[in-house]
Amino acid sequence: MATKQDQEARETDGTSSDDFVALANEALSDPEDKQYARHLLQQAEMQCQLPAQYVDVARSFAAGLGDQEYAKDLLQQAKEACFEGKEFAAVGHAFATLVGDAETGKTLLA
Repeated sequence: MATKQDQEARETDGTSSDDFVALANEALSDPEDKQYARHLLQQAEMQCQLPAQYVDVARSFAAGLGDQEYAKDLLQQAKEACFEGKEFAAVGHAFATLVGDAETGKTLLA
């Protein structure tokens, strides 16, 4: 269990979306600090370039913060960044499982 002060110190070292997602997941553990986790996930979003990175951040917004709408916006960005079939499949799966949008998921998986 890291304190918020420890996390804030490590936040300055964050260079990738993975770094910020990991810190946000720590912020969502005991004691939970959803406001700080949201801040960290927004930092993660700014670092995203690949569909998989957007999906990871969306997963934390949906599961950790319960913010399905923000997660869906991130998945839209992931969809726009897709080039390969594997990426379309991963994003389609995320639409269906994270935000309950089975229709978009099916479209991307087809």
